[in-house]
Amino acid sequence: MKKLFIAAAMLVSLSSFAGPGVDEELERHFRETFPAANAIKWYDSKEGYEVFFTLNNIQCRIQYDADGTMKTMRRDYTKESLPMFITGAVNKKYPGKKIFGVTELTTPSGLQYHIVLQDEKSWYFVDGTSGGDLSLNHKLHKN
Repeated sequence: MKKLFIAAAMLVSLSSFAGPGVDEELERHFRETFPAANAIKWYDSKEGYEVFFTLNNIQCRIQYDADGTMKTMRRDYTKESLPMFITGAVNKKYPGKKIFGVTELTTPSGLQYHIVLQDEKSWYFVDGTSGGDLSLNHKLHKN
């Protein structure tokens, strides 16, 4: 019974890397780059490939072009994973607001943060840079 369980677990873990039509070299490179990734799901399209996965309890998504070059990386997380420098900038510019969630987007042109703040009356959608520059994108009132 124990051997059956181990075999089933290995099959599930191996199949989590497999994706329809995904380039084997790209998958190998991904596994080497992110060995601790889990819950891996690959998708392919005319433009390239996309992989969704979890790394250190952070939801991640990478888009690759058809040649296997990384186009974007997105990470969605809570305030605990936001760099202290950015947290400090948010707390200074938006005192009294709580960080609800963060989307971090890395592209060839740089790193961007999309931060959702809240207070008792409103939601605030803030865009930020790695240098700590923050700007309010839009605000929604809670009902």
